Amino acid sequence: MARTPLLSRFQQLFRDFDEAERTGRSVADIRSSRLSRRDFLKAGAATAGALAMSGPLGRLAAAAPPPRIAIVGGGIAGLNAALTLQDAGLASTVFEASNRVGGRMHSDTTSWLNDQTSEHCGELIDSGHKTILGLASRFKLQTVDLLGAEPNHSNDANFFFGQYYTEAQAQADFNPVWNNVKKDVNAASYPTLYNQFTDAGYALDHMSIYDWIESRVPGGHTTPMGQLLDVAYNIEYGNVTSQQSSLNIVYLLGFSPVPGNFAVFGASNERYHIAGGNAQLPLAIAASLRAETVQLNTTMTGIVRNGDGTYNLTRTNAFGSLTTPYDRVILALPFSVLRTILTTNAAYRAAGFDSRKQTAIQQLGYGANAKLQLQFNSRYWNGSGPWGIGNGNSYSDTGYQNTWDVTRAQSGNTGILVDYTGGGVP
Repeated sequence: MARTPLLSRFQQLFRDFDEAERTGRSVADIRSSRLSRRDFLKAGAATAGALAMSGPLGRLAAAAPPPRIAIVGGGIAGLNAALTLQDAGLASTVFEASNRVGGRMHSDTTSWLNDQTSEHCGELIDSGHKTILGLASRFKLQTVDLLGAEPNHSNDANFFFGQYYTEAQAQADFNPVWNNVKKDVNAASYPTLYNQFTDAGYALDHMSIYDWIESRVPGGHTTPMGQLLDVAYNIEYGNVTSQQSSLNIVYLLGFSPVPGNFAVFGASNERYHIAGGNAQLPLAIAASLRAETVQLNTTMTGIVRNGDGTYNLTRTNAFGSLTTPYDRVILALPFSVLRTILTTNAAYRAAGFDSRKQTAIQQLGYGANAKLQLQFNSRYWNGSGPWGIGNGNSYSDTGYQNTWDVTRAQSGNTGILVDYTGGGVP
């Protein structure tokens, strides 16, 4: 699922071409009707039902002595795990190494004029993020419609090779790209795994996105479409395209779950944000947990799986080091952190991880994305010009890569524009 607005645009363009082929309508007609629907939907509000927790976990709590459960990591994953267990009548303890909960849900509510808010990390909520939307509804946190707050009929501004690259031009240039993605996705099938793959899938996995663009986009990187795709996948995964598998582009634009049957990847629209800051959600969850469930400033330093299936968990805090047995341990921390705790082969074996899991923990890559956020006296980017009607989203080959308006759906004349970069940016 796409994490950036540009990837969402390419996915939507791919779906438009696919629908045009199936229905015999023109791509322009399909896009026109869809955009009209979007303007209509701007009047709608975000709604989501709270998730009901029941079933096996509840029965487990009633049928056996309460298990000792530890959760390592106080981000949204760890907190939601604790909440789910509590809903089922099971207590747990959450150990968080830092002095706050939320992890990458970390809002800045104090740096800006007019009480405006930005996000240090996780910012955009997709319509398909049902768990997050359900939790926001449960804790009565208002979600705002970012797309609905954009100027009517606005579009992104693309600037490559010293000139603006219009949506109409991009649509025309995308046609051969769409055909090549369809061919590759059907040849590769889905998924491509270490123990299950086609010859085409293997070849595509060993081809970089950079080389895929060179071979699948007419003119490659010498064209605006080639540059736009390169920027899209650089900021999407936080790494230069020469170091990414081409399956990233093939499977995000379209995949075939059954060989020979083409299906388009699910939509990602990055439509919502929690009014006042996304960090309110982890704070609300933590406040709803039993007293002393969350232990801050407590770092896991070791984990050992015992012969009876229990675990000895070692953690440190201001009072020293302590090792305690637990029946179940949920590791809700990034592999980039876990690999600094498990530093030897023996440590991985003692924790109960086999060599394949060890490889995943040690080698899983992480993006090098960064944000530079600036507040302006006015939202001048909403003006019109050769790019059309602006909305703050822009993409370019001039070095800054990508921007968007952080303060859509926020009050005040001032506005915050974020420069969002991926890999290869100093």
